[in-house]
Amino acid sequence: SSLRAERRARNTRTLNSMREDLHGHEILRQVRRDAVPGVDRMTDPVPVSEVDLDECLLAKGFSIEQGAKIDGTPKIRVVWNETASGTNEHTQPTEKLSCDGIDKLLALAAAFFVAFGSEPALWKADIDSAFRRVPVGEGFEWLMWVCFMVDGKVWASRHRVFPFGCTSAVHGWNRVGAMLRHIVLHLLHLPVFRYVDDFFGVEHPDCVAHALHCFKRIVRAIMGPEAIADMKCAFGSSLVVLGLDCSFRDAAAVVWPDEEKAAKWLAGIKCALGRGSFGPGEASKLLGRLS
Repeated sequence: SSLRAERRARNTRTLNSMREDLHGHEILRQVRRDAVPGVDRMTDPVPVSEVDLDECLLAKGFSIEQGAKIDGTPKIRVVWNETASGTNEHTQPTEKLSCDGIDKLLALAAAFFVAFGSEPALWKADIDSAFRRVPVGEGFEWLMWVCFMVDGKVWASRHRVFPFGCTSAVHGWNRVGAMLRHIVLHLLHLPVFRYVDDFFGVEHPDCVAHALHCFKRIVRAIMGPEAIADMKCAFGSSLVVLGLDCSFRDAAAVVWPDEEKAAKWLAGIKCALGRGSFGPGEASKLLGRLS
């Protein structure tokens, strides 16, 4: 109710503080891509002058570079500042987030070895754009308006699904991810663990390919045919899971940081040391990776 009463004042402050992002054109391109019929993750962007500032709450968009694409150009992710808009401030989490780690995977592998007397195979699958597959609840659409500047012109659009930057998006996906794990565990009887949007487990080497196929089929049936890309799935006797190269041999588990991931993490640390600063967002992400 306080956010509703303050919409005009908050939107005015947001618009007065607008600055053009270095990747403004890329933000516009991504918004238009998400607004394409059939995708429908956002509404078509319009000039902010066409939006009723008394009926919505605007959040500014900004870009972050996440490595590079195959062609060498930077990979851009758009984040929406729902903290500055006030949405996160008025969000009250009602459950504690929990994820499964490598320790549980190794415990399952040990149980498999005791039961079968041989090493299991590994499998994994990554849900594509997990947050962006969870629709915003009816009645909360007015909170999901965003704005950004391109060539001096301010555009506005509304999210139909959860955006990056919302506290509630993290909890919304956590509930959906937990639901998927529960269905797979109890309907397919497939042992599966989850770390945010990464699903993984072990299975008998003769069954692992079929197990992964069944997992993909049921997730695609629930979340949409493009929810899991084949290139984001893998199985084998040795596999990189959560940044760790895992394998089983001679009744033992061998776990080591993946060389490519380790090089990426070291580069980030050296970059921070070189500039003498380490932002809270960067620190939080590195903490998660190293844990």
